[in-house]
Amino acid sequence: MNAHRVDDNAHAIRKPIPDPWIHLAWITAGATPLKAWRHAADLTPQELATMAGISTALLTRLENRLQPMTVTQRLRFARLLGVSEGDLTE
Repeated sequence: MNAHRVDDNAHAIRKPIPDPWIHLAWITAGATPLKAWRHAADLTPQELATMAGISTALLTRLENRLQPMTVTQRLRFARLLGVSEGDLTE
């Protein structure tokens, strides 16, 4: 189920409403906070990468801890996912 807010404007970008239970399931399974919140927001890697203005490859590296996330990236992801910056820290 896609739970997204959409403005009256038909061209509005959908804004995710993360499901905390999905997040918990992914965290319990060993996912990083970024990956868990992306899944909780029902976004594909391509969707979140596009929203963040980065490549899908970079998002994958960040989600798999192959590259550290900068403070700027963490703030951007938090805003896009509708969570606090602290929710994305390890």
